[in-house]
This record gives sequence, C-alpha cells and structure tokens, in this order.
Amino acid sequence: MKRITSSVVLILSIVTGYAFGQEKQGPSDGHSLKFELPPPRVLNLNKPVTCTAIASAWLLEQAREPEDFEHSKLYVEVKKGTDSLRLWLEGKTLIVQTGNQKPDRYRVSGRTNQWLIAMHYGGLMPAAYSITLDEKSGFAVWSLIEPIFFPVSVYPHAQTIYLQCIN
Repeated sequence: MKRITSSVVLILSIVTGYAFGQEKQGPSDGHSLKFELPPPRVLNLNKPVTCTAIASAWLLEQAREPEDFEHSKLYVEVKKGTDSLRLWLEGKTLIVQTGNQKPDRYRVSGRTNQWLIAMHYGGLMPAAYSITLDEKSGFAVWSLIEPIFFPVSVYPHAQTIYLQCIN
C-alpha cells in the first residue's frame, strides 16, 4: 500500500510540475464576456451628445524588455468601459472630445436616417479612429487603430469601445 501511495504522489507531483511549468495560453477560442446594456435612447445630433463606455476591448503586442520583442505575445483585454466622450456636429464634421482633451475633428463619411459614421486620421503618430453611431438606439462603437503603440510596443495596437450616448 505504501508503494502505491508513493507512486500516486510521485505521478501527481510530476503532472503538477509539468502543468505549472507550461506557459499560460489564455482563453480558448469562443471565450466571451457579457455586459448588460441600458435601454436604448434616441439621439438628436443637433445638440451635444455625451457618451459613456459600457465595455472596452484592447489588443496589444506586449514584451517585458526591448530584446523580447521577437518572442512577445499578443495581449487581449476585455473589461468594463471607463471612457467618456462628448460629441457634436459642425456641418459634415463630428467633433469628438475625450475628457478635458483638445477635441478631434472626425469627417462624417456616411449618414443615413439611423447611422452616422465618422473617421479621423492623425494624432501623434499615424492612426485611424472611427465612430459608428446608431441615432435610434444611442449605442456607438469607437475604434482606435495605431500602427505603433510607442513606447510600449513597435507593433500595431487596437482598441474598440462600446458606448451609450445620450443628449
């Protein structure tokens, strides 16, 4: 009996050591999070709009040291949103302000009786920003795509934020 117990303990020790020695692979395909949506609210874009983030998804290549860039990993984070925006229209330009920052000017590239889509190129580094806003529900998606996320990474960075907007 002592021999069987020793064998079981040895096998469990080897399996546990092997499992803890493996790199964490992260969630498998199909992993998802759910966030409650507030009731839809119709917007009037003739007046300023305030948007509050519901959820945020962030993709970033991440390395601990500069020499690790060759062997780094893609970092993916999905969490409750914390961003807030102010939006207002000036002709064919959507003005987008985050916090107390200087507002950015997004060119309205499409508009129907329900949707407004606006784009902005630029920033400190070449980047593309877009907002798609559903005027009938008040929900919006704000995407930020940057080819370099300096100084953290020399690789592309993307963030998408799901918002609820109200007048």
